[in-house]
Amino acid sequence: MTKLAAHVQESSDAAAEHLRMALYPAIKCMGNVTPAWLREKVLPEYDQCGVPRPFIWRREHVEDAQWRAWVMEGKAGAAKFFESTVRGYDDWRSLTDVVESGNEFIDWSDDDMRWLDECESELVRLYHIHGNRIIVGNFSVGWAKLEHWQFYGATLKHADFLGEHEYAWPEGVAADDGMAFLWHPWRVMRYKKARQEILAHNLRLPPIILTEIGWDRAVWQTGHTVHGFRGAPDPNAYYAWLTGYDARVIPDTDVLYASLFQTGAAADWRAKGFDIVGHYVGNCLADYTRVAALQHPQPPQPPIVPSTGKLSDAERARVREFFATAVPATLKDAIARGREFVGEVPPNLYVSWDPAMARYEINKIHPELWTHLDDEAM
Repeated sequence: MTKLAAHVQESSDAAAEHLRMALYPAIKCMGNVTPAWLREKVLPEYDQCGVPRPFIWRREHVEDAQWRAWVMEGKAGAAKFFESTVRGYDDWRSLTDVVESGNEFIDWSDDDMRWLDECESELVRLYHIHGNRIIVGNFSVGWAKLEHWQFYGATLKHADFLGEHEYAWPEGVAADDGMAFLWHPWRVMRYKKARQEILAHNLRLPPIILTEIGWDRAVWQTGHTVHGFRGAPDPNAYYAWLTGYDARVIPDTDVLYASLFQTGAAADWRAKGFDIVGHYVGNCLADYTRVAALQHPQPPQPPIVPSTGKLSDAERARVREFFATAVPATLKDAIARGREFVGEVPPNLYVSWDPAMARYEINKIHPELWTHLDDEAM
């Protein structure tokens, strides 16, 4: 098993070859990557190997400064973000309904976090109405301030996933505590501190997706042209760190994936030394994740609810068993559950078999589903 995920921004042949070899369990898509490119160049390898297709999500780029300006407008800013990104996300409907909120908002003050909570809670509402699941937060390394999580409750209550970024560097120590940046707990595994703070305030903790992880010299020093792993004293040591990071998050059931920045970078980030594609580290990591994917391949199971809208006796029994044990207490919480449709199934299918977890998952919840199940004498 592995929770290391791809972060691809450039639809190059080299990136496609890397993704085919790696068989990552999840892929974050940006830039000029398209659903057609994934279908043609990447996903057939999963099917041929009998590996479940990856969990896919999309981030439409919005400049950090623009995102901050919209956040400070609260609900009005959420509407602007929604209108700016929704058409781009609609292009991905055939592969995923999971989208990202804004990127790396810095909460300098209590009021900053309150504005973010107002903005993102409204953004969650807008995207849920539109039929999407959403990853909120996507906080930069070392953020949000732990004392500010208490002001983020409205967003956490209904968000589908919580995104966070974590970065390390193999040189230097922190000035305040003398701890090495390689595994500094305020920058790496910081999500555990955030989780503790969220739960301490009796707030809901959504499933966590680490939407960026990696090595970045900026956690230690700024002003370097090449500040990704390729600029480290020993770039090859990055592989051991990544597999060590994976070993730490695999047992943590609150974390779904950790997306490696990057596995197919655009030219600017490639020049800064972040892209593992074509490097020894990338080749080793592709072997590592591929072995994990192939160790326990399971054939996809058919969705529970067939396209006819009728349930067989066997399907009804499976649905009854699932709903008796796994449905959250509220409709809003239910929306936050689920992973991905099995293959490409009609959008009226709500529950599917997740072969990776060996259980049924909720994809979407709508009031009609409860009515349908009642009609079926569940």
